[in-house]
Amino acid sequence: MKHLALPCLFLVLTSLALPLLRYTSLLFSPLTNNGVRFMSGSIFLFIIALFRYKSKLFDFFPKQKNLKMLLLCTSCLMSINMVFFIKGLSLSSAFTGSMFTTFGIPVTALVSMFYFPDERKKSFNIFFFTGMFICVLGSMVFINRGNSDPQANSGTFYLFISICTQVILNNLIKYVAHQLPILIIGLFNSFFTGSSLLILAILTGNIKELAIADTHSIVVLIFAGIYGIFVGMIIGFSVIKKNGITTFNIMQLLTPITTAVVSYIAMKETISSSQFLGGVIILIGAYICIFGKRSFNLLLKKIQKKQVIKSK
Repeated sequence: MKHLALPCLFLVLTSLALPLLRYTSLLFSPLTNNGVRFMSGSIFLFIIALFRYKSKLFDFFPKQKNLKMLLLCTSCLMSINMVFFIKGLSLSSAFTGSMFTTFGIPVTALVSMFYFPDERKKSFNIFFFTGMFICVLGSMVFINRGNSDPQANSGTFYLFISICTQVILNNLIKYVAHQLPILIIGLFNSFFTGSSLLILAILTGNIKELAIADTHSIVVLIFAGIYGIFVGMIIGFSVIKKNGITTFNIMQLLTPITTAVVSYIAMKETISSSQFLGGVIILIGAYICIFGKRSFNLLLKKIQKKQVIKSK
């Protein structure tokens, strides 16, 4: 069970991050929101990298043209992903945002099977597909709760675009993570994403939001940036590298349940009967994905062992 410690930590921290992102999405536009968050996060990562690698820090930056292009692609996808995700959150809720990511998980798993043998070995079995199918059904039950917010439906389009880019992004990160330290990937992505979005915020005039915002809102936004970068890039990228995209996706499947609990405690959101039922279905599906094949093999060995004893 030790190999699940990091993914479980990612699950808990992500559940706390989504309500925080939802809150900041109501204070600032997506460009200003993501620009400030990613730049504050990149400064945080730079300080950590400076202490860890010191004078050798810049030696890690890739010299190969292909690797540079891949890093640039991950940064561009990260920008698109977060702009649409924050926009979707501002029109829906933290719960809906976490819930919607589940629909991109089967696609991500399918794509990763074509490029990574370890993912194919882990996922290409009847238990994984059965569990994933159950999880998607549970997700549909979970989200079908009679939404009373008319803006939530319009946020679906933005969340859909975000998830589509996330599918490609996860697979690119897994490839790049085998050639560069996670910290360097996170630093490059956050700095490029933050700087490019801040430039767009200046050009569109959205940056003026910071001038009229109160100190508390700006501090919360900066904290959200540092916290989000740490969870999403350091912890999240580490899970992808050490445990694989499949495990990362399964942890994402569980996020709506833990997010619903956090939202209930922090924002007094109630959990409907359909949410409870959907959560139970998702948990069953996730268990089959992770432990289904192993549990079946153990059960089969026990049956064979009993048969051998009886035959004697």
